[in-house]
Amino acid sequence: MREFIEDTFYIIPREKTRGPIPFRFNRVQDYYWAQRTQNMVIAKARRVTISAIVEAEFTATAILYPNFHALQVLQKPFEKTSIDHVRRVEAFISASRRRMRWGEGHDD
Repeated sequence: MREFIEDTFYIIPREKTRGPIPFRFNRVQDYYWAQRTQNMVIAKARRVTISAIVEAEFTATAILYPNFHALQVLQKPFEKTSIDHVRRVEAFISASRRRMRWGEGHDD
């Protein structure tokens, strides 16, 4: 699944001047991926990119495995920070649709 995430998903930066950035695991995400378990509780600080990897993992699982459904629940009001999370998941889904329509290795 990691290969699917890194080959398919991208991050939409907050700065509108930059384009989509390919999703590549960073040091914190590598550690999470190696240590994750099915029943994991994450107490996290902001800006350590845990949300991105968890959202990527849930989105990839929902796409790749039949009968798996993911629900995103956020604590803050939608107008505050939720829009960033929703946009990220929408970008993951959009990228996977392009990959599945065009096949492996297609850049469009």
